[in-house]
Amino acid sequence: YDSMIYYNMPWCAKKLDLAALKNYTIWYADYLPFPQTPYIFNMWQYTGTGRIDGIEGDVDINIYIKEY
Repeated sequence: YDSMIYYNMPWCAKKLDLAALKNYTIWYADYLPFPQTPYIFNMWQYTGTGRIDGIEGDVDINIYIKEY
């Protein structure tokens, strides 16, 4: 398994030293229409109220950003 660092902007600004985490994949949560972070991230969790057929209730939905 690979590790990821998961954060939202307020928590990141107060708690994380991103320079020390540069070798990790970053999973960023932000439910606004566009990401509100100036930092690089690899995955964006853009909603916590998504819907998926066959799953009852809200689900998180993410986009993985892959470098080519």
